[in-house]
Amino acid sequence: MRKLAALPNPRSRRAGKPRLAADLLELAHTDPLTGLPTRRVLDRLLACEFEAGGRKRRCSIVKIDIDAFWRYNGDLDPKAGDLALFIIGLILKCHARSSDVAGRYGGDEFLILLPRTGHRRALSFAERITWDVASQFTGDGSRLTVSCGVASREASMTRYGQLMESADGALHAAKCQGGNRVVVAHPLLSTALLEHRAHLRASRVLRAG
Repeated sequence: MRKLAALPNPRSRRAGKPRLAADLLELAHTDPLTGLPTRRVLDRLLACEFEAGGRKRRCSIVKIDIDAFWRYNGDLDPKAGDLALFIIGLILKCHARSSDVAGRYGGDEFLILLPRTGHRRALSFAERITWDVASQFTGDGSRLTVSCGVASREASMTRYGQLMESADGALHAAKCQGGNRVVVAHPLLSTALLEHRAHLRASRVLRAG
């Protein structure tokens, strides 16, 4: 008679569920490539900073985007792109203070939360990041730079999304100016970005029609 395979122990299966849940939670909170916190964590921390800090407490963010990363991947190799993301993650970790939180916001974007920090110190932080990245990737065909948008909390801001919009506007301006630079947010930049996005949506509607 053929020997039947041993059935799995239901208890061991149940015991493995908490471990699986913990692993999934870790994946949701930590980017596996860079080891940095994910967008979910960054959004949550920024929301908590807004709620706990009050309007008078300073808070800044730096949003970073790799310039022409699609071309870098195309000219070299996807593995080179992964290595570049990993190295940039290391650079962010090296510059971040114990109170700062640097994370991967998605794709080729990173975000650094700088609690109790005004725009001048945040600008200095972003400039060091930009310089270090450009200095790290200097070989033939492997040149890589980043653009940074810096935004600091204003008294009129009531939700963290407004701070993100300001950083997006500054980052958009940095990219439009050729990249490899830092731009500090100004209310007009956010307005210009919203108008630009509205124009793009209208153009898509006209093309579709």
